[in-house]
Amino acid sequence: MWVVNQPPELRLKSLSIFFEQIIDTYSPGVYTYNGENMKNRERKNCHKLKYASAEEKNKIIKRLSVIEGQIRGISSMVKENRYCSDILIQISSAENALRSLSNNILEHHMRTCIIDEIQNGNKEAISEIMAIIKRNK
Repeated sequence: MWVVNQPPELRLKSLSIFFEQIIDTYSPGVYTYNGENMKNRERKNCHKLKYASAEEKNKIIKRLSVIEGQIRGISSMVKENRYCSDILIQISSAENALRSLSNNILEHHMRTCIIDEIQNGNKEAISEIMAIIKRNK
């Protein structure tokens, strides 16, 4: 994963930024995507505006909170000078939790947005989902 090659303090900061971006993207009332205000994006890509339900957002945020706790635990382990192998096991666990969350969001995206796009004749949706799958390996 992209944070593994960074020093622990940068890993934590990178993951923290990642969590903030996910929460900003899925939080009620906040409409940003890749740092761009969704209101500006609406005019360009109205077909891509899909928001998770409040229940789905709450589940995502809850899982992110658990993952955030794992990351803080890893940070504490580093500060306490814990055994490297134990730290690496916890990092692997956090990465797996993120990967699992990513897969769930991807599945939701495929079952909703991608299906809608294909049914509406947008064949570019297949390229979009293939690019996402390749990035998430």
